[in-house]
Amino acid sequence: MTQDPLTESQFLAMISELFDRSKESALKSAHELWNSGAIDKEQYENNYVLPKMFMVVYAGKMKGDWSRLGTTPEMKKEIRNMEQFV
Repeated sequence: MTQDPLTESQFLAMISELFDRSKESALKSAHELWNSGAIDKEQYENNYVLPKMFMVVYAGKMKGDWSRLGTTPEMKKEIRNMEQFV
C-alpha cells in the first residue's frame, strides 16, 4: 500500500511541528550557553546580534543531528538542491 503524496498544508504543518519540538531544545541550549561563561555578555548590546549568532550555531547543530538519521545519497542531493532556494 502506498501513501498519498504530501500536500503543501501537510508539509507546512510538519515544519511547524518540528519548530515546536526544536524550540524547547534550542531554549535549553541557549540557557546553558548563557550560563556557561563561553560568551562575554557585556560586549553585546540589547539587540538581535547575539541571538542570531546563537541561531546560526543551533541551525548547524540541527543540520548535523538530523543528517545522521540515515540520509541517503539521493536525499543529500535533494538537500543540496533545496539549499539553493531557501
